[in-house]
Amino acid sequence: MDKKQSILVLNETFKTIFGKACPFSLDEVLSKFAFDVKIPKEVLDTNTHEKTWAQSINSGRFITQNNSNKYDAKYGWVQPRQEVNNLNDILKYWKKINYTTTERIIDSINIHESDPIYRSENIYRSSDLRNCKNAIFCDGCDECQNIIACSRSATSNFCLRVDDSSNCINSYNVLFSRKN
Repeated sequence: MDKKQSILVLNETFKTIFGKACPFSLDEVLSKFAFDVKIPKEVLDTNTHEKTWAQSINSGRFITQNNSNKYDAKYGWVQPRQEVNNLNDILKYWKKINYTTTERIIDSINIHESDPIYRSENIYRSSDLRNCKNAIFCDGCDECQNIIACSRSATSNFCLRVDDSSNCINSYNVLFSRKN
């Protein structure tokens, strides 16, 4: 889901919760509501230098899922058995294959700037979502729809800043709730 489509989801979600369209830009929503949500960071693919998005940025070496699949088809990731005489040998061999795969998207459609996403649709700048639809700036959610700046929540719909909760509907700023 690109920025233009995200604005449509923002407006639909805000109208359902507050009765009016979202008065903020995407950047303002990010800074006002998703300031503490763990969302993917922009990095560069180590080999192609193309922009990509990663949940974990600690390794410093990245490869998009698409480029990883291409590499695997052409060369394969399994390395031949090599003699290891010391720690430097291990590090040298490890460097050849030590990448963090980015933009891992499994059985999903219309996903943008996100990693990883499973069985979801219309997702923007989010991480670790499963079975979600229309999510923006979210992390660790499952079975949710029309959510913005939500974390570690499940089976919730039309929510803004719902954290550690489940079964919330038309909710704003709910924390640690089983049902709202």
